[in-house]
Parts: sequence; C-alpha cells; structure tokens
Amino acid sequence: MGERIAVIGVPSQSGGRPIGVARGVGALRAAGLVHALRASGHDVEDLGDVALPPPDPARDPASHVVNPRGLSALIREVDRAVRAARSQRRFPLVLGGDCPMVLGCLRALRGADGSVGLLHVDGHEDAYPPHRSPTGDSADSEIAFALGDASMSWDPELAVTQPWLAADRLVLLGQRDRPDLERHGVGSLAGRCVLIDAAAVREDPDAAASRAVGLVASEPFWFHLDWDVLANEEMGAVIFPRPGGLRWDDLAAVARTALGRRTCAGWDAGTYNPDRDPDGTYATRIVGFIVEALQARDPR
Repeated sequence: MGERIAVIGVPSQSGGRPIGVARGVGALRAAGLVHALRASGHDVEDLGDVALPPPDPARDPASHVVNPRGLSALIREVDRAVRAARSQRRFPLVLGGDCPMVLGCLRALRGADGSVGLLHVDGHEDAYPPHRSPTGDSADSEIAFALGDASMSWDPELAVTQPWLAADRLVLLGQRDRPDLERHGVGSLAGRCVLIDAAAVREDPDAAASRAVGLVASEPFWFHLDWDVLANEEMGAVIFPRPGGLRWDDLAAVARTALGRRTCAGWDAGTYNPDRDPDGTYATRIVGFIVEALQARDPR
C-alpha cells in the first residue's frame, strides 16, 4: 500500500499575472499526475486549487512587494489546505505556482508541530529584502519572510506570527545565484544556515543529499523544490533559467533521500512554466519524476 497523498494546487504567479507558472498545476493535472500517482499504488485525494483573489501586478510602494494583499491570501489559503490534508493523515503535495506558497506550508507546519525545518532545493536563495528585489515579486523574498528578516507589516495578523523558520533549521541546496546577489548588493545566507551549492551537489549527489537531509530530519521538516534548480538543458520551462544547475539524476537522489524520511511532513514544487512547454514534454517529465520520487514513501 502506498502513501496517503493530498494534491493541493496553487495557481499563483508572484508578479501578479494569471499566466506562466500560474497555469503550471493545471498542466500537470492535464498530463495525468493524479492518475499516475494512483496507478503507482498511492491513495490520492485531489483537494483542488486554493482560492486566490484576482491577481494584481502593482508593486506596493510601502512594502516594495507586488500584490502584498494577494500574498497574504495565498499564505492563509495554503496554510488552511495543508492543515486540512494533515488532519486527514495525508501527505501534502503542494503544486504551483511559484515559491511563496512555501510560506503557507511552513506556517501550517509550525502551528502544528512547533519547531520545523526546511530543505530548500532551489537555484536561488530567495532571501532578497523586498526593497532590494529587482522585480518586487515575493518569489525573490519568501525566505526573508520565513526567517522574519522581512516583515509582513501590511498584515499585522500575519506579521505577529513571524518568523516561521529559524536559520539553524534551514538547509539551502542547489543554489547558483551568487553573482546576482552580488550585483544587487544582497548578502548571501551562507554562514547563517547550511548552503550546499549546485556544484557540490553535482560532484556527489548522494553525499550532498544525505548531509542536507540529515541536518533537518530530526524533527518535522518541509521539502521545497523549485524546478529551476535543474540545468537549462535539463529543464527549459522555468521562469529564471541561468547557467549551471543539477541533472535529473542529481535531483532524484535528493528527492528520494528527503521523501524517504518519515519526518518529511510535506512537499511543494513550483515554477514550472507551461508557456515554455508547448508540446507538454516537460510536464510529462515532471509527472514521472514526482511519481518515482514518491515511491520512497511506500513502506514496501
């Protein structure tokens, strides 16, 4: 018998436009994700998409964030959906959309379990202070919000609950954006948390995966995956492609190791852009990857 899984869709794009990654979860469903998970032996309930307000591309001059009220709604709705899945003893598989959805996941887990870890597998650190972000997209800054380095001051109810993550419970894996951080005058989180960059993962993916997961797995932790951690030649349908990155096999080693730990309380994956995948090749590859990776949770 496989895992009890709840699929949760987050049709969001932090630039405030209903295009690109906002349609990613729909494309994965159309590519047969739920059927493939059931066919592999899992008990799957598709909880549908979280309800989000109409997108707004305006950057707020006070918070420096695009659509801050929409970000608040996203966090609350994802929090609610993840708590509902866990109350049913189902493993939340949260598909977007882009990276700020992890904030709702962390808030849900923090509220249920107290101390929570995060394995952040992403091509970027995503910890820009909002005023330093070149775009104002909250996808540049979700780790800053999670750590409490950036305040959700426009929403006192959420702000008072920050932080949702401690730096010593955060592992960054696969990053390759140091030149961008230096160009924008933003300091790296290296030194505050463990950072295992893309080059180190490619050199020995099994060792990197074991080290990363070992650092967060003693207590409940969340697994966050941005598909842009993959090299451009491996995955072309993302928002911000850049040189370097992991191979599918490298990423598979990380995912199997993370999902194989029973303290892994959920998985979110995002930034797949179907606008750059007209024939659905990458959607099919992602579906296959998710199904294979989740076999690590099968007690057989």
